[in-house]
Amino acid sequence: MNINIDEAIKIMKTNVKDPIAQGYLSVLDECIELDGTYGLAFQLNYVMCNVSSWKGKQAKEIKKIIRKWIKEKLNNVKYNSIAAR
Repeated sequence: MNINIDEAIKIMKTNVKDPIAQGYLSVLDECIELDGTYGLAFQLNYVMCNVSSWKGKQAKEIKKIIRKWIKEKLNNVKYNSIAAR
């Protein structure tokens, strides 16, 4: 499956039924506005903690794509502490 992060998020928004995960998914744009890629990666971590009930082949593949993307981005983005601003 060759899906980019935007497509993976769209699929997740459509298929995940957990209300907590949906809450985190609903504010992704605001996270990007506030902290860019780091904000998105950090928020997706919260989403991933709440999607254990989403099962199946597609879910497994999308979760793998998102986990890989988070790992890559958090390893390549310097943390800019809000407290330091």
